[in-house]
Amino acid sequence: MSCLNAAERILSRGWSPIPVPYRAKGPVIDGWPELRLTLDDLPQYFNGRSNIGVLCGEPSGGLIDIDLDCDEAMALASDYLPKTGMIHGRRTRQRSHYWFKSSIGKPKGYTDGEAKKIIELRSTGTQTLLPPSVHPEGDVYQWDAEGDPAEVMADTLLDAVGTFAACTVLARAWPGKDSRIRNTLALAVAGMLLRGNRDEGFVAKFIMNAARVADDEEWPERGKIVENTARKLQDGDPATGGPTASELIGDKATAKIREYLGLAVERESDLPKLDAGEGDLAKISDLAWTALHAVNDPPRIFRKSMQPVHIKMDESGSPVIRRIEPEEVRDFVARCAQWVVRRRVGKKTVEVPARPPMDVIRNMLAIFDLPLRPLHRIVEAPYYDCEGVLHREPGYHHGLIYVPAPGFDILSIPANPSDQEFQLSRDIILGDLLGDFPFTGDAERAHSVALLLLPYVREMIPGPTPGHLLEKPTPGTGASLMAEVLMYPALGRWPKSMTEGRDEDENRKRLTAKLHTGPSVVLIDNLERILDSSSLASIIVSGQYEDRLLGKTEMVTGIAKPVWIFTGNNPELGAQMARRVVRIRIDARTEFPWERTDFRHQKLKRWVQENRARIVCACLVFIQRWITAGKPLLSDKHKTKPQLGSFEDWRAVMGGILEVCDIKGFLENQREVYRESDRKGKGWRAFVERWWAKHEDQPVGTKELFRLIVPLTDQEDGIDLGLKDGTDRSLQTQLGKALAKHKQRVFAGYRIVEAGSDNNRHLWKLERAA
Repeated sequence: MSCLNAAERILSRGWSPIPVPYRAKGPVIDGWPELRLTLDDLPQYFNGRSNIGVLCGEPSGGLIDIDLDCDEAMALASDYLPKTGMIHGRRTRQRSHYWFKSSIGKPKGYTDGEAKKIIELRSTGTQTLLPPSVHPEGDVYQWDAEGDPAEVMADTLLDAVGTFAACTVLARAWPGKDSRIRNTLALAVAGMLLRGNRDEGFVAKFIMNAARVADDEEWPERGKIVENTARKLQDGDPATGGPTASELIGDKATAKIREYLGLAVERESDLPKLDAGEGDLAKISDLAWTALHAVNDPPRIFRKSMQPVHIKMDESGSPVIRRIEPEEVRDFVARCAQWVVRRRVGKKTVEVPARPPMDVIRNMLAIFDLPLRPLHRIVEAPYYDCEGVLHREPGYHHGLIYVPAPGFDILSIPANPSDQEFQLSRDIILGDLLGDFPFTGDAERAHSVALLLLPYVREMIPGPTPGHLLEKPTPGTGASLMAEVLMYPALGRWPKSMTEGRDEDENRKRLTAKLHTGPSVVLIDNLERILDSSSLASIIVSGQYEDRLLGKTEMVTGIAKPVWIFTGNNPELGAQMARRVVRIRIDARTEFPWERTDFRHQKLKRWVQENRARIVCACLVFIQRWITAGKPLLSDKHKTKPQLGSFEDWRAVMGGILEVCDIKGFLENQREVYRESDRKGKGWRAFVERWWAKHEDQPVGTKELFRLIVPLTDQEDGIDLGLKDGTDRSLQTQLGKALAKHKQRVFAGYRIVEAGSDNNRHLWKLERAA
């Protein structure tokens, strides 16, 4: 079967295929997690020798891959994973991928005590190679079972994989040939698991499986010691447990076993003791919150969109805000108190370690306003707060958390920068960083400096900030490069770009998913369609988002204050977006701009990486110079500049900084953007001008006006008002509705007004605007 045939079969099963280069393991297409191929697309992507993957998780209806990365995991899989009809592997690693359908929303990796990957649960955001792909080592992937993946509840599958992973860790750490050490370890593991409320049958199977896979010839005997250990614990007699296991296989392996099984860790004596058997749910939930608050300072758990979240590193090492699932909240709660249950053994009552009950966790999360500190976004460089105080120490502050890259620091910033310090900073920004970009005017350069500075002063701007449109006439001029080098200093990494959605609904959901991770920058690269998204325009102006996350049913809301950047080749803007962006246009005025060689830095990205701290300091010197001057806002003498409605705060602050730093041209191209970027507006202006020339201020019907927008002769152009295709009658009806929508609007100096009716005709006329 060819990869094209395989892709067709994958698509027919409701899954999303993804092209992968031949003998490679991962896709190379930018934005591949968002790629959704149709049947018509497949020949374009699978037209020769290639590999084929399938998108896991939400794009394929909840398709989950349990990828086994070690021999022990493959030997134990059938003992712990639910039965499924879909399994594949390759010649040297048969049955290494078990497939299920489940609602698990995010992938998870499992490692052993040496931090080596043993199992990977692949879900949304990942992909897996399928037959007939070829592994880089030359093995051909093949099906071991090509039936349907089993449908399994998320909790059930996660528990199974966790148990499976824990047993794999124990098998890999099982001692060598000394039978006495092996038996001691079996006793210790039995004590640890029994204290964790695992029943005798579970513990015996767990220990025997690990011993068997580790080639312990006495593996049946290892399970028999569980009964004796259980009796000791019931009688209150001493029994070995976790500490002994740590001595034999190491702290890290023991911690992994505890983690994957959800066992409580060893407790400090000063942690509060909570009764997992407490019948008063409200009481025990309040006590759990109290215990959690005591250890959540400095905070590690936050609140975003009425959900608990924390900071995680994504696959590229970048910090992102992630929702904490109830199972993870349980882990946090388990670590902030000594959870016990009281049991009657003979005439004695003993306390046995326990796990926090899930009904307690659910009750804690049922509170509408979670008693956690809000977290809106992550910053990765020093920044000024709303009072103009510079924060350069990592940590949380009023809804933001500063998470710098390891080892990143800057020199001290002078409270009152000298002229020499300012000039040096100016040379770095305008010379080294921006000097080789072919700006078409002063306004373009000023806006690029404003974009560079914005991440550091965003908290000083109370209202929303506009998008920054980096445009050029020819591919290869450097708009995407500019976006990268302007944002790298603030991020410490290259900004991740996203492409525009196919329609408004997709745009809205993808933006919600992006904004929910708390990004400092949202970069929509290489615009192809008209940028006219009402949801994007609303988010930019309101600074808030609300929608369902992909793969989720509940609504999420949040504050959105990223830096907005768009790039494209002569991009076209709709009316609502034209008023929400400032333009940065570059033009090398050559057919092949990528062939230029006259640069200050031939490898600008490398220079930016090597000089990140210097660039950040230069930006802060610009801002500090403005603060020292008294934080003057854009002066009154610039009333001639466009007001840029909804962005008055941004205009005042950024204009003030640029004015103090003697950067010319701020907003001077904005009216040109309004005129050139609004396709529909240009059409309406042309229409109104032709209307006045033909009828002046006389009332006229829709039928007569329709004749003005269609070409009457070969020498006369038609006018595009954004009407959809249709018959003349349909187009006239659309024009009537469009006129109603635009009544009282002014185009080309004339206002469209209603003029009554005549013989069932709705009449319109023009008036000169004041």
